[in-house]
Amino acid sequence: MNNLINKSILKTFLCSLALIILVGCSANEFAPFADDGGRSQNSIPGSTASCEIPKSKYQINTDIVSLKIKSTNNIIFGFDALKGWFKFFKASFKTKSGELRLEMNINDSINETKMLAHGSGAAEMSKREFSFEFGVDGFGLGFERFSETPLGELTYRGLDNALSDLKDDLLSKTVPWSTVVQAVIEEPDHTEVIISSGIASNLRVGDSLAFYNIEQAWSGEPCNSKFLMSRRTSQEPIAIGTVLYVANHATQVKIQVVGDAADKIAVGAEGVVHLLSEDDQSEDRELRQAITISNIASAELKFENETIDISPFLVKQIRGIAADKGFVIYSE
Repeated sequence: MNNLINKSILKTFLCSLALIILVGCSANEFAPFADDGGRSQNSIPGSTASCEIPKSKYQINTDIVSLKIKSTNNIIFGFDALKGWFKFFKASFKTKSGELRLEMNINDSINETKMLAHGSGAAEMSKREFSFEFGVDGFGLGFERFSETPLGELTYRGLDNALSDLKDDLLSKTVPWSTVVQAVIEEPDHTEVIISSGIASNLRVGDSLAFYNIEQAWSGEPCNSKFLMSRRTSQEPIAIGTVLYVANHATQVKIQVVGDAADKIAVGAEGVVHLLSEDDQSEDRELRQAITISNIASAELKFENETIDISPFLVKQIRGIAADKGFVIYSE
């Protein structure tokens, strides 16, 4: 059995630190808890403060370091944060090539200054692929179908490379996949919980999870002082849960208290893989971990008289790429 458990942990290993992400109803999105900045509202009086219970344990941050677009007369427009230069885009010009570089970090959702993983992505497109009329007027219609434009292809390639790099960095981490208890069904006798992992996580009916209550340590008043650490309140799990039903946005789990554990399972408890059910058609099944998109910086195209923010389009692209990299986008 231990071998099976270890195999399950290893299979879910590359998603182990992810947090991350977004509002919606598709299999790769979660809607019910996305209206409070990714934090859970406490449903059990006297338990952990709501700011201490993130929907996902981790956040992803994206920063476009440089975007350079060369015109047919060899003028370069764009910016390079590392070299400290910026040149406004013209109202309209014909492109010759495009170049993009971006950085992505995974951070702890509570201790947001703690970086857990890092990835870099670069993309280049030549005249054959990147030739089009660029400008506020000429490109306005294109933003309605951003993914179909050459610029959309450039950003997609950069994000795909960065997420691949981020995934590779996560492979060196040993923390297994985990989820968070968002609600406890109190009747009868706290025997069911709702966790923030749904269909896109690859959970299946019959999967078994081990649950630990979590305690957050702060230097002073919870949520209004320096965050120190989070820890399990027991060395052994207080309950083992069996997946009963998997929805788009969350999963219903039947729990059974382990031994003589005195504590009841609480909102904010951590669930980790105990044993994945056997499935001949999903022999190599990997669980995807939810991750929250926290911030996309330097995503504005500045023209001489107007600024266009492409952040919403990048968010959509990250959603589309995330599943192939072992992540589920949870909330913005």
